[in-house]
Amino acid sequence: MSPIQLLHDILIVVLALTAQADSNKSPATSSDKTTKLSVAPLDQVIYPETRPAWLDQESIDDRAVVQSLRLHRSEAEAKAEFIALVRAYVAEHLEELSKQSDVDFYRIDDKTLLKDFITEAYQGTAQRGGETLHEMGGQFVFPEQHRQAAANAWDNNLVGDRMFVVAMAGGGLTVS
Repeated sequence: MSPIQLLHDILIVVLALTAQADSNKSPATSSDKTTKLSVAPLDQVIYPETRPAWLDQESIDDRAVVQSLRLHRSEAEAKAEFIALVRAYVAEHLEELSKQSDVDFYRIDDKTLLKDFITEAYQGTAQRGGETLHEMGGQFVFPEQHRQAAANAWDNNLVGDRMFVVAMAGGGLTVS
């Protein structure tokens, strides 16, 4: 199962549990009075007007929109989840390239990941029930330079594997 599929399955379970919890609530009766709240309901999220509209899309042209799956209490949590999701997108592309699920042959540090693979980025806050929460998102693209470098790394990985097999087939003996 790819990392993207795993994250998708986790999100579906969370949404199903939320829907189940909502269905267990008793419906309001007609005798309930409507009163104005001093703060927004605890589950209502209020985003700033400066939040880009593209965050609510799945993709824009050839770029996928990646964003933290939920709002976080700290910027660090939102950034960590965002980086993990971008890594999952990179891993999915590497799996397609190598036809393998083990994609350790091409490693990328966080700084390069954010600099080269994210074309537009957003880091902001939202309000929910009077609490400030953080989110991070961006437009993901797998650059051609990294595509070629990954293909070369995969080829080198195959050559190394073949050399190992040849050495083992020869009994690991060398003639001097």
